[in-house]
This record gives sequence, C-alpha cells and structure tokens, in this order.
Amino acid sequence: MSVRRIVIFLVLALAVAATASADTVRVVVDRALVWTQPGGVSIVMNQLLKDQTAEVVRRVGDWYEIVAPPGSGGGDRRTGFISASQVVLESGSGRGGSATPARNRTPAAASSSGSSGKSGRIFNLDANVGVGGEALTRSFTAFTDVFAEAGSISTNYGKRSGVGFTALFAQPIAGPIGVGAGVDYFVHSPAATVDARVPHPFFFNQLRDATFETSGLSAHEAAVNFDGVWMPQPFGALKIMIFGGPTLFHISQTVVTDVVLSSQYPFDTVTITGVKTTNRTSNPFGFHVGGDVAYFLTPSTGVGGGVRFSHAKLKFDNDSGVTTDGNAGGVSVVAGVRFRF
Repeated sequence: MSVRRIVIFLVLALAVAATASADTVRVVVDRALVWTQPGGVSIVMNQLLKDQTAEVVRRVGDWYEIVAPPGSGGGDRRTGFISASQVVLESGSGRGGSATPARNRTPAAASSSGSSGKSGRIFNLDANVGVGGEALTRSFTAFTDVFAEAGSISTNYGKRSGVGFTALFAQPIAGPIGVGAGVDYFVHSPAATVDARVPHPFFFNQLRDATFETSGLSAHEAAVNFDGVWMPQPFGALKIMIFGGPTLFHISQTVVTDVVLSSQYPFDTVTITGVKTTNRTSNPFGFHVGGDVAYFLTPSTGVGGGVRFSHAKLKFDNDSGVTTDGNAGGVSVVAGVRFRF
C-alpha cells in the first residue's frame, strides 16, 4: 500500500471517528437563544426550538459553543453560544468519557435557572416616581394657652408623590417560584396648606378663620420589602416578574405644630404670618405588590420597568392629641437597569 493511500485511509478513519464521537446538545425549553459571545457585549444571532439538536464545539463555563443546524437563522455565521441550562448533553463515545444519554438528565432541573446560563438571580436598580395617593392631613386643638376657648389647626400636606430609587434582588428556589428582598426610597418637599380656626379675644363662639400656605416641608420615605416572586421562563430576551409581600416603612415628615398670628383692633379678622414646625417619624408595617418587565440586551444585562403599589396606615410617634389621616406608600412607576447572574 502506497504512502498516499495510507494517508487517505487515516484521514477518513479520523473523520469517521470524530463524527461518531461528536457531542450534541438537545434543547429542552420552548425557545433557546444562541448568542455571539458567552458574556459581556453579546447579541442574539438566532434561536433553536425545543428538541432541536446542535453539535458541540466546546464548553465555556455555563455555556456550550455550538454549530447551529441549517435553517436556524444567523446568516452566514453558524457558530454561537447557548446556555447550558436550556439544553441536555447527548455525548458521543469518544470525547473523553462515556455517553451521557438525555434520558438520564432532568430537563426541569436544567431549565429552572432561566435563560441566562447562570443561577437565574435577578437584580433590579431603578429610579422611581410616586404618582399620587391619599393626601396626608393632621389636625389638633390649639390656642387654649392664649384664649379662653379652644380653636384648631388643620394642615394638608398633599399627596405623597416624589422621586427616588428602588432596588430588588430575586432568587429562584423551585422552578418559577422564588424569594426576594428590596428597598424603596423617595423624597419630596411639597407646600402644605394650613387652616386655622382662632378664638375671638372678646366674644365666645366666634372663631375666626385663617389660611396659610407654607414653603416646602421635607418628607422622606424608606421601605424594606420582603418578596415572594413568580419568575416564568423568558420569552426570548423578555423576562417578566410578579412579586409581593410584607413591607416595613420608615417615614420622616416635617409637620406644623403651631402658627404665628397677626390681628388688629377690633380683632374680627386674623392672619397667619408664619408657622412653627418640627419633625415626626412613623414606622408602620404594611404590604406591597408589583410587576416588572425586563429586556436583556446581553445574557447578563438589560433594561426594564414596572409598576408597584405599597400601603400602610400612618400614625406618627410622639403625636398625642393629633388626628392623622393618610397612608405610607402608594403607586409608583419604576425604570432602570437589570442584571442577571
């Protein structure tokens, strides 16, 4: 046998052996995205449907580099990366070990962590805007130390709207079910409207009305949220999340405690020239619910937005004798960045 024939025989034998031992992966989710890179700045080049297979080039961490089958899209490029969590490996007999049949692997376990090829943990960092809610009001008896009868001071602090930030971390624990925790914070400084009913210095039961608008009175609201989370499998690059649970609020509010009056003989009218203020806090326990939609530009980073509602009844500390009507929380709209790891 000539040397040429020996070389041809060896080449053919190696080709047959390589083909026989090539590993493949089979998709176990409805749609699996094929990315240009296994991390960093990456784009979707095509997708494979459930039960489609592709030849494995190599494994890179939590990813397989594959040769996509014909007809799967991607133009001229055929090699890309697919999440190991979305496929099962069907090994050949000659790639460094025995065959691993797909029936010995559990598709549910392989796909439970989502489409990122990582653990499925999500971290959201958002700006939030409070879009209204019930107005906060406080009222109390006043002027008994100056006049022979009581009057009153009522203050409307407006709706608890403002801007701030929100952070949320979620961890899957069983399929689409997970747990999470987060924080909300916002600040606002609306003007307040003060309505006073002031006794007359000469006549009983002739209360004089006076109104005053303050400058902005600062209010800060922080909340710690504990979440139960539902995170279904992604729809391509889209991922939705529904969450809710108990919330512990901390409210700090500048409140009106007294007014400065001006009146001239015969004292039938009175005006408010200023107000006295102090700070009050409240730590009510309440709840929250919300939803979020994220679009992942790469396997690990994306953008998104959502809506949430939180609620707790307000009652300020060290506020005896004051009637308070208002709630912590309300409706807020959030938007920001998403991280998956």
